[in-house]
Amino acid sequence: MWEVGQQIKPNADKLTEFAEVLNNDPEYIIEGKDNFKKFLENVISMAILDMNGKYFTIPSAIKKCEVVMDEDTIDESPYYKGPSDDLKRPGRTYYPTLGREKFTTWENYSTWFHESVPGHHMQIATATLNKDTLSVYQREYGWNSGYGEGWALYSERLMDELGYFEKPGYKMGYLQCQAMRAARLVVDIGLHLGYKDPNGEIWTPESATKFMVDRALLNPSYAESEIKRYISWAGQAITYKLGERVWLKAREDAKKRLGDKFDIKKFHMYALKLGPMGLDMLESELLKYK
Repeated sequence: MWEVGQQIKPNADKLTEFAEVLNNDPEYIIEGKDNFKKFLENVISMAILDMNGKYFTIPSAIKKCEVVMDEDTIDESPYYKGPSDDLKRPGRTYYPTLGREKFTTWENYSTWFHESVPGHHMQIATATLNKDTLSVYQREYGWNSGYGEGWALYSERLMDELGYFEKPGYKMGYLQCQAMRAARLVVDIGLHLGYKDPNGEIWTPESATKFMVDRALLNPSYAESEIKRYISWAGQAITYKLGERVWLKAREDAKKRLGDKFDIKKFHMYALKLGPMGLDMLESELLKYK
């Protein structure tokens, strides 16, 4: 983040200074909910076009993924809901507006690959599509956070590997997302087990919020929303990084086993067609890929 930040504000003293610059840079600002919705829709369309045939096989039945500007929730985190079991209603990404009319793109660009394609939409819609091999329970109710969120983080990293974050702002947004997932490992464990924060005091919601602002560049209200989530849902935030590690290791293991025969598209589709499961089972099943 410091390295990329030199392209944003050279000689900055704090990481938060990079966020301050980006939050006021017209290149990364969109006025109006409709315009921001169109931006997110374009991200999805681009991802479907670029990923299909080369890194994934995306059947026509799941090529549609909608964007909903959510004006009802008080949670600041974007989220995804899968398609109906009959696929008549497509998968949908949701962005909480919270009464805003001005939006920044730099920290949302990477997130939309996480929520849509190649992230949750590819994962959940593929499971929904595979009625012949997956039970209703596995398609609809067997969600495992390590499996699901681990894949979504893997998807963000994949898009970084493929060069989608060349703009300094988008690269910082991707790194900010990674920093958030790493920082909350510390915060979640610290809050629930009574460990000490960087100042040597027992973690509190206030110190945890400040930590997320300083280390992961979250705005204070978003950080506060996240801390409430960690307190009420112990351990869930930790599963993202645990799951990502399993997915990355599985891909590297497959590359070593298959050498020049490794095909990333075939690996991805084999993995997604397995459907949701726990991480130990996922790891053993992915070792069978050949």
